Formats: sequence, C-alpha cells, structure tokens
Amino acid sequence: TYLRLLFFPYPQNLDYDYPISETFWEPQTVASLSLLLALGYSAVLLFRRQPLIAFGIFWFFLTLSVESSIFPIEDVIFEHRLYLPLFGFAVSFSSALHLLLKRMRTFVVCSFSVVLALSVLTYLRNNVWKDEISLWRDVLQKSPRKARPYENLGAALLYDGRLKETEELLKGALEKNLRSAEMYNTLGVTVARFGRYEEAIRY
Repeated sequence: TYLRLLFFPYPQNLDYDYPISETFWEPQTVASLSLLLALGYSAVLLFRRQPLIAFGIFWFFLTLSVESSIFPIEDVIFEHRLYLPLFGFAVSFSSALHLLLKRMRTFVVCSFSVVLALSVLTYLRNNVWKDEISLWRDVLQKSPRKARPYENLGAALLYDGRLKETEELLKGALEKNLRSAEMYNTLGVTVARFGRYEEAIRY
C-alpha cells in the first residue's frame, strides 16, 4: 500500500481500517513479501551501475523500517510514515525517469506533468483537511468499521455545537457494537447539554 501510494496517491485515508494477516501464507502476504524482496534485490544489482536509484530504494526501506517491520503494532499503516521515505522514492524515480527519457527537454516536460498532477491532488486533498468535521467525515466514509473516526467526528461535532448530529452519530456507532471510553464520554457530555442528566451519568 505504501508503494502504491508513492506511485498513485489516491485514495488517501487518515486512519486506515487495515486487514491483518493471520498467517504468513496468505496470498496477499506472500505477494507483498515477494514484491519487497524483488525491489530490495534490484537495489543490490543497481548499486554499482545506478547508485542514485539504489540509494533511493535503500533509503525507502531503512526509513520505513522504524515503524513498519516484522514487529506487530496496533496501527499498521499511517500515511505520514511515508514523509521521510518519500525522499528516497523521489531520488530513485527522478533518476530512473532521466535515464529512460535521456533527452533533458522530455525529462523536464514529464517532470512538470507529474508535479502538476500531484499539485491538483494536493489541492483536492486540502478540501478534505479544511476542518476537523470534513476530515473525520472522510475517514468515517473509508473506515466505517473502526471506532476512532466516530470518536473524533463526534468530538468535532460537539465542539461545533451540533448536539443532535453528535448524539445520532455516536448512538449509531454503539448500535454497530463500536465502543470506546471517549465515545461514551462525548455522548454523556452531549446529552447533558440537553438537560438529560440521568442518561448522561449512565454514559
């Protein structure tokens, strides 16, 4: 997924509800490992002939290994973990593109096209990040089976004074068997604002 985001950064999600592999021999796990091993091996082969491309690949693996390795962690993927590895990708990609295109003019035109496309995607993504409510609505749409989007969207709606929406959202999450201390607390504060204190205490 990180590699896919580097080449095609769409769609993006602040808080992925990512499937966990139960065994090593799951087809997607074997396929992913094979791809990563092939990429690492290609960096070794390119080390002498194309050191910039090899450097970029090694940089990607090294900087990403801090939070993405064989050791299990609760949040298996976050897009911001790509910020530092992205430098290595940029070095490798631009070097490979220059090598393939050879002519400087063609390289500049292609590079400009890539920058323009990424600029448009950045502008569109900024519309999602314009405030907490729009951001967490986007996350909820993409990760509807996860509790955290409900928690954070509920808190943002409450802060904005949209009490009815907050109550409906969080009660809907509870009906889906999604629960957390933060969710109960926000729901308690919300119904207390309506003056329903006994219900608030229960939450």
